[in-house]
Amino acid sequence: MEERFWKKLLKSKIQDQLKLMLWKLASNSLLVRGKMGFLRTNSEDVLNHCLIYNIETESVEHLFLQCKISQILWQHGPWPLNIEVYAQLNIEDWFHIILNPKQSLGLPDSQYQNFILFVALLLDGVWFLRNKVVHNEGNPEPTIRIHDLQRRCAEHTFTWVAHTATVSNSWQPPWCEMEPSDLSSADVTTLWKIMDDHPRWSLTWIPRSQNQLAHLIAK
Repeated sequence: MEERFWKKLLKSKIQDQLKLMLWKLASNSLLVRGKMGFLRTNSEDVLNHCLIYNIETESVEHLFLQCKISQILWQHGPWPLNIEVYAQLNIEDWFHIILNPKQSLGLPDSQYQNFILFVALLLDGVWFLRNKVVHNEGNPEPTIRIHDLQRRCAEHTFTWVAHTATVSNSWQPPWCEMEPSDLSSADVTTLWKIMDDHPRWSLTWIPRSQNQLAHLIAK
């Protein structure tokens, strides 16, 4: 992909784990079964089949665009997509679409972060399901997968909103300008007490000679 798309992906407000998942997928680095045929001495096609429904060769395009469970999840998201329309695209072309949804899907800029979060969680969920099926633990029942995706989207969205609110409402100590020569011993004691109570604060003295405006005002 072009460098600008990589940068946009890295700047997305999603967990690093999800960014890594998207990067692996976009760079075609996921080790799907269709890639591992050359490692086998047995050439039976069934060994390359998708593990979820075991009917098609497992490629990244099949797993995330063509597999029935993926198509169902795309259709039941906040932005219902008939993914079959894009089923013949390669994964890089698909990433150009999801990283530029305003132009390709008509999605407003204000919805981009929520959209890319949904996309990342959907793709991560499908890959997680696939790996669980390898160990006979995953359940591809569509209703379960839809509810799981909705739950994860809600959790991540709530966490991000809460984090943003915490950062935006964080309090900063006020700026205080004072000459050291003006401080009494009581002032010094008070300052030490305040700094001791607030270890994250810092106290800095800027000589008035370096602040000509303050010097002129003081005169």
